[in-house]
Amino acid sequence: MAVHRRSSAEESPASGHDSAVENDVTNGSKTKRSRKRTMLSTMYVDGQEVHKRCSLKYIAEKFQVGETIGEGAYAKVKVAVNNVTGEKVAMKITNKTAIADYAKAHLHREALVMSQLDHPNICKILEVIESMTYYIIIMELIDGEELLDYILRQGHLDEREAHDFTLQILSAMQCMNNMGIVHRDLKPENIMVNTQSRIKVIDFGLSNAFEPNQKLVTCCGSPVYAAPELLVGDPYDGPASDMWSLGISIFAMLTGKLPFCSRESGVLLAKMKNREYEMSVTISVEARNFVHGLLTVNPEERTALGGAMDHPWIKEKRRSPTKELQKVIDVCRRPYPLTRTTSTLSCHKILPRI
Repeated sequence: MAVHRRSSAEESPASGHDSAVENDVTNGSKTKRSRKRTMLSTMYVDGQEVHKRCSLKYIAEKFQVGETIGEGAYAKVKVAVNNVTGEKVAMKITNKTAIADYAKAHLHREALVMSQLDHPNICKILEVIESMTYYIIIMELIDGEELLDYILRQGHLDEREAHDFTLQILSAMQCMNNMGIVHRDLKPENIMVNTQSRIKVIDFGLSNAFEPNQKLVTCCGSPVYAAPELLVGDPYDGPASDMWSLGISIFAMLTGKLPFCSRESGVLLAKMKNREYEMSVTISVEARNFVHGLLTVNPEERTALGGAMDHPWIKEKRRSPTKELQKVIDVCRRPYPLTRTTSTLSCHKILPRI
């Protein structure tokens, strides 16, 4: 069953919120106050918003809300069934009264971004419903698991599969770049693998629009996947920072480990600058060279999206034998096991500069 990952701002469950969501959304809200409340339903057609007013009871009539498949401090994701079409969907419910002012100001960004991205490797948004209390995103339900869990279950991926997944992620990133959008939190937790081995990029809560040659300033995302320029706090090129995160993710796929890891931002940055990582010699030279180009500290010298698509490892589809790779013991001199703990490490000294 798919688990749509929450954004970084939604790390821990909040007490008292779950029952309120359950009563209001699942039962159509039986209180006198809620029956009078109207909601704004936003449908997206070819990237355009179509609004209509409806009551809170609308959700209970249109959807049969089921189990929770993900939750955080301000939001929870539930499985739901559209009573009209019979389609299963994912319903992300955010409690607007419990979120910080900055998050509230950018609450609509995720849906607006997703509405512009129509690509087979990107999670599709279907509808947005909003009231004074709740903000609900209806999106496709992905039958599969997070790439992180997929890697952990196998130890690491063989190069053939890592290549195929990388090609799909690059295709999704190309769509984002063409629309002037950067993800800013690209990592295995925010990449789903469905039962047909198709990649789906999810969680656009930290995404943003960009213009050519425009620098972004908000430091966000997960430190162990974030580019060095974000850790320093300098203005940064959005697409280049996403390419670094892709490099970390590919390293994780090929080795089952993270190349850099530390709870101290200074130590983490030093490891990045010194390139303190190694990859097994059983991984092809082309694959190692590809990752090396993505993990280049200077963003101006880092492999860009166009260069990645034209790289021999991608273009010529060179792969290593699966059986040999399964017998290999990775020889990283500083191995950081890929776990949920290391993957979501937070460095208090590099909180977002907003």
